[in-house]
Amino acid sequence: MVTATENIIFLFLFTIAYYIITLFYFYHERENIISIKTLFVAIFSAMIGLSPLFYYIHKHTLILNTGNDINYQFPIILVGYIIMVAVLCINFKSKDKEKEENKEEQNQISKQKRVNYNFYFSIVLLIISFATNLFFIIVNRNLFFGGSLESGRMEAIASNGIIMVLSSFNYLGLGLLYEVTLQTNKWKKLFYFFLVANIIFYIIRGSRTNIVYFLLIMLLIRNHYKKIKIKSIVIIFIILLAGLSILQVLRTYMSGEQTNFIGNIYGILEVGSINLNYIVMNFPDKINFQYGYTFLINILMLLPGPDLDFTLWLKQALGMDFAGGGVTPTIIGEGYINFGYIGIIVTMLVVGLIGTTLDKRYSNQNKDCVWASYLSVLFFGIFKNGFSTIEVSILIYIFLYIAYKIVLMLLTKYTNRSINNGEKINENTNNKDLSV
Repeated sequence: MVTATENIIFLFLFTIAYYIITLFYFYHERENIISIKTLFVAIFSAMIGLSPLFYYIHKHTLILNTGNDINYQFPIILVGYIIMVAVLCINFKSKDKEKEENKEEQNQISKQKRVNYNFYFSIVLLIISFATNLFFIIVNRNLFFGGSLESGRMEAIASNGIIMVLSSFNYLGLGLLYEVTLQTNKWKKLFYFFLVANIIFYIIRGSRTNIVYFLLIMLLIRNHYKKIKIKSIVIIFIILLAGLSILQVLRTYMSGEQTNFIGNIYGILEVGSINLNYIVMNFPDKINFQYGYTFLINILMLLPGPDLDFTLWLKQALGMDFAGGGVTPTIIGEGYINFGYIGIIVTMLVVGLIGTTLDKRYSNQNKDCVWASYLSVLFFGIFKNGFSTIEVSILIYIFLYIAYKIVLMLLTKYTNRSINNGEKINENTNNKDLSV
């Protein structure tokens, strides 16, 4: 057992070490502060990295209601953070930029035609998503408006996997449409209509995180075309955090329960340590390590019949009973559930590699900004929920990206063929003129 005084000393040393690592990262990346890698650092810190500190500030103790102290989390979090930051600071060599640019210029259709294509592609996605969300809410209106929203929304989602997939097309649709408005200064009213409509849909469904995902995608796209100041990023981050709390308050009141604004902000920031404690206390003493099984749980949900998603499976495995969703394990908790402490090390190594790769793709002017932004936001969710919860979304992303590229490739070939035919006609005409 650790005394209260020793706990405070450990917390102080942990906080100092954490900020030293963070300052090292910012010094190393001082020329590219606004990036996907920086968002990885920020979201990890909010969801799990500084959770023990937030818990102490709120509760004035490091003893959980289970009777356990959380001093053991300090080295676990620090090791995971060091591994992730170290990998994020590695600058991988890229191919010759000039060759990439020439290749892109040869295979790319005109800018205006690509913008038009993105517009029509986004409209198709948004109409499918709008119709699906509207149908889903109308069919399940009794669950959303007739009782507890926390319990009703989970019951509505059960056995509706296809509907959930189709309704999620709005992320890419809104992203592509927003990019078109930035490039052409047109269709702003249409964009705001779909944005507000989808926000309303997700408020009714009690899905607060989805709304934040929308805003993060828009933020990344905006920053890609016009760099946003660090001060603005901090303000936006605070607004998003406050927005999450407000939405949680609304969802709680719609479930017939009581809550408060400040308490919800603390709840968002400290829940990482609380849930990690439940996981470490139960695995492997009461529940065996899963050795990768958790990565199959959400994939199995695509099969016919009702199945629990990963967070609900974890809630049931831990024997917890509360209204609403499941237990969010954090990225560190998910690694531990599968392979113990080795799983944490490997998981954070993979997270660092993903962050570096996504940042490189997002920063490349010749790549698809919207697709890179959407994929990055998908991976932001792993810090709170783990990899298992985004696997289906990744499959959707791959499917849509392949469909997008196939149509774009066909359009490019058709355009290039038309251009070549036009050049041949002009060449033949010029030859005839010379012979005369």
